[in-house]
Amino acid sequence: MAGAAGLWEEARALLPGSEEELSLALSGEVDECVPPLLLRARALLYGAAPPCEAALRRLGDVLRDYAWEKLNAGPWRDVSKAWRQVYAYGCLFGALAEVAARRPLAPAVRLCDMGLLMGASVQDNVLARLVRLLQAHLPRAERRGAAPSSAKRARTESPPAPVVRPEDTVPHERCPSLEHFRDRYLIPQKPVVLEGIIDHWPCMKKWR
Repeated sequence: MAGAAGLWEEARALLPGSEEELSLALSGEVDECVPPLLLRARALLYGAAPPCEAALRRLGDVLRDYAWEKLNAGPWRDVSKAWRQVYAYGCLFGALAEVAARRPLAPAVRLCDMGLLMGASVQDNVLARLVRLLQAHLPRAERRGAAPSSAKRARTESPPAPVVRPEDTVPHERCPSLEHFRDRYLIPQKPVVLEGIIDHWPCMKKWR
């Protein structure tokens, strides 16, 4: 499968060229069992090509599970950035394992999303760059925001809007706290429309 092999090479190219260049320095202290796990995962990435995806996946699972407990141990504002970085690395290694195994890409994209949402930036925001790469290789029907071609739109009429039952209406939340969003929507995997969360962006105001 040349395409899958090529995708692995593209994903691998998002990382530094050598094992020594991929610094695993964290922004704080973590449990002493964590750094060896990070080092083992790094060694796998810079060993055989592609790496042993099963071992890389297990390490990603362990890192995410360990960090997840810390992320949920108390108020979000008290969570150490170092543990969020560990969670991001767990998502990164898990996503790369999915790519190396030549599996469907949707689970890898979800891991990147979780790392971006709950983790902290690592390796020059590599998760954001990886998710863009993976989305470009998703089947067209699975791509976010994929719109039908103009020819297809011309051939089809817009269907009538479905009748939505009140209990099926997607709720709207304005600037919820991370804890509230995590507990009410992220963990139960429920949809929600978030409002007001980017009102502070400069681009939301008219240029003067």
